[in-house]
Amino acid sequence: MEFTVTNIDFSTLSSQYPKSYSALDFEQIMPLYDYHSWDGGKNPRIDKITNTLINLKKNRSPAISFFSKVVRSQLLSLIGSQPKIFCVVPSHSKDDVSEGMMKVMSNIREDFGFANVSNLLNRTLTVPKAATGGDRSVQHHLDSIEILNRDYVQGKAVFLFDDISTTGNSMNACKQLLLEAGAQSVVMISFGQTWFELG
Repeated sequence: MEFTVTNIDFSTLSSQYPKSYSALDFEQIMPLYDYHSWDGGKNPRIDKITNTLINLKKNRSPAISFFSKVVRSQLLSLIGSQPKIFCVVPSHSKDDVSEGMMKVMSNIREDFGFANVSNLLNRTLTVPKAATGGDRSVQHHLDSIEILNRDYVQGKAVFLFDDISTTGNSMNACKQLLLEAGAQSVVMISFGQTWFELG
């Protein structure tokens, strides 16, 4: 994902508070923030979270530290003691996963009691980027994502993370694969949910 900075003073961008949850949601995606799409730097709603999510995609340390702290503050108190693992939705490229997301997982792994150290989901073939018009269907993701160790998933509570969710189809496809592999439950958490103006 390429972003061109054009005459934006990032210090003047507005902030937003993270969404607060009193319990885990096992049905719907739990976004931590609204994400206002970049749109070539022309979207008037661009805020500091948009900028921080872009920096996370670029594997920048301040963004990694920021989201590590937010995930702890917003979700740690909701986590039970059952055996649990994390998974990160793979990137669009074959055998690739966001380095920034994996560094966040490394930062929070011990606090959350995640048993794994590496991602258990893998993209088996490169697919066109959804952000540039690629297929967003659930089936598209089901056909190009695999679980690397199905036995390890069985009986575990899975916390499935993605940096930005738009339609939610990639997360829902990963959730379906994990449940079919025997996961006890899957909680879907996105750092940013693409915001759409209704009407």
